[in-house]
Amino acid sequence: AGELLLELDELLLELELELDELLLELDELLLELLELLELELLLELELDELLLELELDELLLELELEELLLELELDELLLELDELLLELELEELLLELEELLLELDELLLELELDELLLELELENCY
Repeated sequence: AGELLLELDELLLELELELDELLLELDELLLELLELLELELLLELELDELLLELELDELLLELELEELLLELELDELLLELDELLLELELEELLLELEELLLELDELLLELELDELLLELELENCY
């Protein structure tokens, strides 16, 4: 009976040792799992950061495109304004030309009148 108790004690000690070893292995595995989870979180954070950068880049590209479109629209409006100003200048020049032609007509009429008066005077002299 004493021998059986000793053998049982030895078996219990061996089982306790194996259990301790298994618990140590379990602790190591849990630590590895925690490290993997930490790594996964870091990767997720990095991915989130990259996605945010991508979104920011996309927004910046949209802004640049919008700015280019606005510049194009402004250029078109400036061209239209230039055309209108040229038309206005042309109209002003045409009006000035008309005035000058009217003045010239007046002068020609005066000259004709003077010529007729001179002819009349000459005829009266004879």
